[in-house]
Amino acid sequence: PMYKNQFERQPYSTQGFPGQSDFPPARKSRTGMIILIIFGILSVLGIFCCGGFGGLAYYGFSYMVREVRSLVAEVPEVKEHIGEIKSFNSDFTRSFADDDDDTFVYEIEGTKGNGRVHVKHVTDDNGDEVLVSGELVLPGERSIPLTIDPR
Repeated sequence: PMYKNQFERQPYSTQGFPGQSDFPPARKSRTGMIILIIFGILSVLGIFCCGGFGGLAYYGFSYMVREVRSLVAEVPEVKEHIGEIKSFNSDFTRSFADDDDDTFVYEIEGTKGNGRVHVKHVTDDNGDEVLVSGELVLPGERSIPLTIDPR
C-alpha cells in the first residue's frame, strides 16, 4: 500500500516528533578522559624528573672529566709522550670493565701523540678530584706508569 506521509511508518514518541525518545539523553562517562589526563600529567612529570636527574648526572660527570683532564695534563709522562692535550674523552666500556670503581679510562690525543690513560682518582673532602695512580697506554699497547704528585 502507498502511504500519504513519509513519516507514517516512523515510530512516534509521546511528544509526537519522529525519532524522539521518551528518555533523557544518556550521560557520557568522563572517567576515561580523566584517567588519560592523569596519565598524561604523570608522564610529563616523569620525563622532567628523569631528564633533570640525567642532566644533573651528566653535568657532574663532565665537570669531573674536565678536572681530571687538567690534572693529567700536568703529569710528566703525558707531557712527554702526548704533549698538550687536544682531546680527552671517557672510554666508558673500558672504565666499566675495570674491577676498581675508582679507575677510569680516557682516550687522549695531544700535539705529540695519542693513547689511553687509566687513572685512579677519588674526590677529596673539598669536592676536588685527586689522582691516586695511573698508566699511559700508547699505540702498540706500550704501557708507561704515571708519576702522580700527591697533594
